[in-house]
Amino acid sequence: MNFDIPEIILKLGAEGGSITLMGRRLDENVWLYSLLSSDCSEDRALSVERNFYVGTKESESSSWADAMY
Repeated sequence: MNFDIPEIILKLGAEGGSITLMGRRLDENVWLYSLLSSDCSEDRALSVERNFYVGTKESESSSWADAMY
């Protein structure tokens, strides 16, 4: 089994962007989770260009529920 390789747990997309819950298995029973979000809404895009995606990655957490907040 390959450990420490990020896996997509859940991905939700909508008109204005998406969120992705990622997980990395550190060993047999330990995971680290992080939330990635992308935003292509007009408000965020106006400062750069229309339809430009802005992505952010939140800090990692040992709980998927904590990663979602």
